[in-house]
Amino acid sequence: MPSEATRAPSGTVSWRTTLGAVVHARAQRLVAVFALTTIAVTAVFVLTGFDLQTLLPAAFGPVEVSPLAQQVEYNRLAVEIAILVGVVAAALFVAPHLVRHEAVEFSRARRPLAVAAVGFVAGTAAGRTLVLPAMFELFADSLVDIDAAVGPYWVTELGLFFPVTLGVAAAFPALLVGAVRAGLLPRLTTARHRTFAAVPFLVFSATHAPPTPTTFVLYAAPLFAGLGVGVAWLEFADSPTVGRYGEE
Repeated sequence: MPSEATRAPSGTVSWRTTLGAVVHARAQRLVAVFALTTIAVTAVFVLTGFDLQTLLPAAFGPVEVSPLAQQVEYNRLAVEIAILVGVVAAALFVAPHLVRHEAVEFSRARRPLAVAAVGFVAGTAAGRTLVLPAMFELFADSLVDIDAAVGPYWVTELGLFFPVTLGVAAAFPALLVGAVRAGLLPRLTTARHRTFAAVPFLVFSATHAPPTPTTFVLYAAPLFAGLGVGVAWLEFADSPTVGRYGEE
């Protein structure tokens, strides 16, 4: 049954999760924080002309990435980075409200949240130092010049955001379990719940991956794998514990 925190004053259910209720109550401020942060970060990049390719992994080769040639490509990369910073800023804004919520107990989720943090760092590091170099080595072995094939913008986009994809995928199972244990989310037992969880992954893959089916799948596959592992963890390994916390 939904908790009282997710009910409207009239007694009708308005938001079926604690997280949804908190976000809905502060929706305007969250949108403002996200929008202002995104605009500010984009403006900093555009006005300073910061070389975004300095953010690429040190071992990005063996393909040589040429400088970005068009301002519109640079601006789009800046916006994509700013969107991620805006999401983080919005999460940091809402976090204190979640901590103070009477229906949330983060003490029950310390271990999975710690595992999620370690998983994100390890997944991102592995993507930058191992997976990306191996991918480009594969392109080189097949005599495909990826820089010439898709252009420096798309190569740079792949180098910037694919490691983040792997970090999120590695962190998501433990993050999901922690959110359920803390009382933020239900157990994702229905197709509707899982669809809502999958939407951000689809949006990220569509907006931060080069516009080819192969790269879309390259982004989406590990993210959906992480979602699947998280659901399986809740259903099989963690079901006796989560059953006391999650809403059905």
